[in-house]
This record gives sequence, C-alpha cells and structure tokens, in this order.
Amino acid sequence: MTTNNKCFGCLKVTDSNESPFIVASSTNTKIALRPQKNGWFGRCSVVFKNHKNNVSNMKRMRIQGDNEFDLLDTELRKVTTIMTKVYCLQYGCKHLNYLEAGNLGDSHRHCHIIPRYDVPIEVGEKKYPDPQYDPKTKKFSALNLADPKLKARMGEDELATVKVHIQYELMKLVHTDEFTRNLMCKHDVKLVDPDQKTLTLLKEINKQFKIKLSVIVNIKD
Repeated sequence: MTTNNKCFGCLKVTDSNESPFIVASSTNTKIALRPQKNGWFGRCSVVFKNHKNNVSNMKRMRIQGDNEFDLLDTELRKVTTIMTKVYCLQYGCKHLNYLEAGNLGDSHRHCHIIPRYDVPIEVGEKKYPDPQYDPKTKKFSALNLADPKLKARMGEDELATVKVHIQYELMKLVHTDEFTRNLMCKHDVKLVDPDQKTLTLLKEINKQFKIKLSVIVNIKD
C-alpha cells in the first residue's frame, strides 16, 4: 500500500480508528461515510487507498502510456455506481450530487456522493430530512456545504446504526440485482464490520449464487 505520511487522505483511510466511518472496501478504494448529524443521509466519499493525485496529474499517466489511470478511474466509477443504486433503489433518493476532488490532504483523489431526498429517511427512531429541501415549495436548493448546521457530528452509536442500515440495504440490493452483484465480485467489494443480520444475508447470497462476497473485520492494511 503506497501512502504519503503528510497526506490527511492517506492517514484517514489507513487509520484503524476510522473503521466506524467505513462502509465497504474495494480493491483500490474505501467508502467512507460523512458523519454529519444534520446532513444528507448516506453522504459518503469514495477514497483511493493508495496515494493518488488529482485527475489532472493522473491524466498525464495516460498520455505517457500508463493504463493505471483507466483501471483506477473505472473502479472509482463502478464503486460510485454501486452506492448510487443503493440510494436510488433502496432509499428512494430523487437525485444525487457528485463531486470529484483532489483537495483532500496532499491532493489525494476522491469522489463525494450526496443523495438528495424529498422525504425524510427513517432509521430506527431517527428521521433524516434533506437539509436543503423545502417541502412547502417541493424544491431542492443548491448545495451549500458551508452551512453551519452541517458541522454537528453523529455520535458513535448513531453512526454505527446508520452504517449497518446502509450495509444491510446494500446486501438486499445485491440479492435482487445481478448487475450490482457482479460489480461487487469484480471489484472485490467487502463490507467493513457488518452486524449479524447483514452477515446472515451475505451468507445466504454466497450460498444461493455460489459466489464469495466477504467482510473486513478491521482495516489495518
């Protein structure tokens, strides 16, 4: 694993203390929840495990005949597709905002996924409304990532509840959708610290479709 010890992006995805944030891990990426208490339910970042600079630098690799850009770019977009399908098909989000950036740490490349909802998402006794949707006008406002109310963070228990809920909905999608199932297998997408309910469903999927989806108990790679 190639990291830059001066890069916050590298430290974030390699630090085992960050495991409560990580929903899943693919061959080259990790999917990290943003723990905003009043933010968009399921907002996450797909972050490269290895230190990869921003798009402009990686495109130079392509010009120089290095196909690593194409391989990594494909995986980033396929993992993004998996999460998009979870939010659209399992949670009914109306549209999504994407932001691909290289401003994390020392230009560490990553992609933000921000689902937008016109009704609150209910998880247990909690409701998560879209902070920038007006139910009276039925309109979404433009994203304002600098909104002060987005600074509040979820507690550890709340974050864990949201994480396992998303993991379980992902497994339900994998069970019914062959396209998602194939993407999970091709890019070695593994759940990180799932709960027992999700593990049971994953085992049923492996048995029914004779595949090998697995989990990561911790992330000290």
